[in-house]
Amino acid sequence: MKIAITGGIGSGKSTVARVARDMGFKVASCDDTYARLCRDADFLRELGTLFPAAVKGDPPALDRRALAEEVFSSEARRALLNDFTHPRIMAAMEKEIGGGTAFYEVPLLFESGLKGCFDEIIVVLRERNARMAAVAARSGLTEEQIKARMRAQIDYDAFDFSGCRILRNDGDIETLRARAKELIAALTAGAV
Repeated sequence: MKIAITGGIGSGKSTVARVARDMGFKVASCDDTYARLCRDADFLRELGTLFPAAVKGDPPALDRRALAEEVFSSEARRALLNDFTHPRIMAAMEKEIGGGTAFYEVPLLFESGLKGCFDEIIVVLRERNARMAAVAARSGLTEEQIKARMRAQIDYDAFDFSGCRILRNDGDIETLRARAKELIAALTAGAV
């Protein structure tokens, strides 16, 4: 069984993924997988053909700031990056997981059209201001940079999540962990 964990930036996806890992399940993260791919010279050379200002040198190195400036200022450029990276990230995660019941932390699940790849989807929802505060505390991004990243995602306050499992992050971290453990146990009864 393939179970996606998704939600807006700062929603608590990573906490839920850690709970699944602590419960003994295999977990793959799009962000971690992308970070590994960004250390691969062949991947970076290919990426550099699409974003030459963001990939420089030999061996190639990614200038994350240059890439972020380009993709968060142009919907077309962001779509180009997503079309390039998402299939490669999913293939790498599938290879890493190997099979069986597993969780996949996928920040841009709906935006990338990957909903149909999963048997179940957990959507972590959190109030917008709480999400912004969490991102600011961990990343050092400015308010405008955070808002730009939020605009690049679906509107989590208005999207129709029919068929998904909703996990509300509206308390402290221990409340989120307890709720996550309960939901994961219900979804995977007998799977470990």
